[in-house]
Amino acid sequence: MKAINLIITWFLELLPLSIIFTIFCFIVSDEEIFSWYEDKYGMMAENHWYDGYTTILMLVAIFLNCILIWILVSLYQKKPPTELEE
Repeated sequence: MKAINLIITWFLELLPLSIIFTIFCFIVSDEEIFSWYEDKYGMMAENHWYDGYTTILMLVAIFLNCILIWILVSLYQKKPPTELEE
């Protein structure tokens, strides 16, 4: 593969990951979850909370991105059934 093809492939795999992570950050309310966690388990430093919170969101985004890539690749490489010759 040429270098430009590798760069384009890397970019096309990174773009959905960034989009998924951004959507998660927008949808999941970190302040409500932080308040719930403090009510249930007690005080926690915010920087420790956000380290864990962003790590979990990124791991979920990576997992979903891998599944998405796997589905797209399996659909792309799906071979039509061959007919048996008589």
